[in-house]
Amino acid sequence: MPYKDVVAWNAMLQAFADNGDLQSARMIFHQIDRPDPASWSAMIAAYAQHGHLDDARRVFDSIPARLLRRSVVPWNAMLAAIAQLGTAAAAAEALFQRMPQSSVGSWSAVIHACAQNGQGEAALDFFRRMEQRGVEADALAIMGVLAACSHVGSVEEACYYFTSMEIDREILPKLEHYHCMVDALGRSGRMREAEELIHTMPFLPTSISWTTLLGACKIHKNVELAELAAENARRLQLQNIASYVLLSNLIAA
Repeated sequence: MPYKDVVAWNAMLQAFADNGDLQSARMIFHQIDRPDPASWSAMIAAYAQHGHLDDARRVFDSIPARLLRRSVVPWNAMLAAIAQLGTAAAAAEALFQRMPQSSVGSWSAVIHACAQNGQGEAALDFFRRMEQRGVEADALAIMGVLAACSHVGSVEEACYYFTSMEIDREILPKLEHYHCMVDALGRSGRMREAEELIHTMPFLPTSISWTTLLGACKIHKNVELAELAAENARRLQLQNIASYVLLSNLIAA
């Protein structure tokens, strides 16, 4: 390829970043004459993947102001870096103050980050502020708020957001949303409701469905239900292993 446009460079940069080759990603990045928002975002993500938040910040702070004014992509990449490295609430707040515009993806990244890092109250606060600004929640934001409700013990609020997904927001719950609700119900001690949800949800249960319930059983020392959950999780895991073996044998034949 005698001439590489920015799309080609970005593809190479992203490939190295996805494979954890930070040195090569950095080398490619510095060869791009005019990095676009995707270039900067990929480099931020590459540093974050290796735990280098300060380097990610330096890259972000080097982005020309004109690009930051016209694209939320680098902002969202920086929010994702903050999320990945566990400094979500305070750092995200500071970044939001600087953003000329924000998308639902920006809010979702922060909400999900706070929930993942045990900052449930912060996640709920960001979610409420997002709604106050008239930004419609997406599936990822709802997932984050359900996880946050679970961690702070607000099961009734989790039930409200879950039931309002289809009715008020026209968002179809995914398996991950059901897992969040199993966790919320289980953590609050509503073990049988959590088990019933696994049986009645419009998805086939996975080993994660049952290990989520198993975690709640451990909290509340429910030995009988723990044995059932553990057996179902083990059975499904064995089925997955058997499927992979059959597939590998078929490919090798």
